[in-house]
Amino acid sequence: MRRRAVPGALLAALVALGAAPARAEEATHFEPPRAEPARSPLPEAGEKRARPVAYERLPGLGIGPGRRAQALPWRAAREHVGETRVVEGVIADAHPTSGVCFLNFSEDWRGKFYVLLLGYIAETVPGGPEAYYEGRRVRVIGPIGTHEGRPQIVVKRGAQIGIVLEPRGSE
Repeated sequence: MRRRAVPGALLAALVALGAAPARAEEATHFEPPRAEPARSPLPEAGEKRARPVAYERLPGLGIGPGRRAQALPWRAAREHVGETRVVEGVIADAHPTSGVCFLNFSEDWRGKFYVLLLGYIAETVPGGPEAYYEGRRVRVIGPIGTHEGRPQIVVKRGAQIGIVLEPRGSE
């Protein structure tokens, strides 16, 4: 990895936070910390899971406990086309077809936000996407785009989507 020179203001902030040494000769270069790879809520090849993995056990997504307010309700996704966002809602219908699976948040899906699971992701879902996602609250992260005027997030990696485990006493 190539080392990069750290600008003075950034270096001062890093020193103040204790993230860089105070002596200038030791702090002329900075290597960013390496992120831990995110853990997919879907099982690895050959792995068996009886229950979905909770978000608090998925490092790197930034959407764990205490951050629920950051998730965008699925009905508001249309207003954020072009942005990468976390969208949350209950799946009303999962519809596999021709190598993909549509996860709809409304029975009347026409013109409304949906999640598109690519075939190679849908194939890894235990019991199939219909049994796994229908009726459950999910969070999905990715760029919100459109297809034929309908807002969507395309899931290309299993780590983009997961089940939200509701705290006790919630609806």
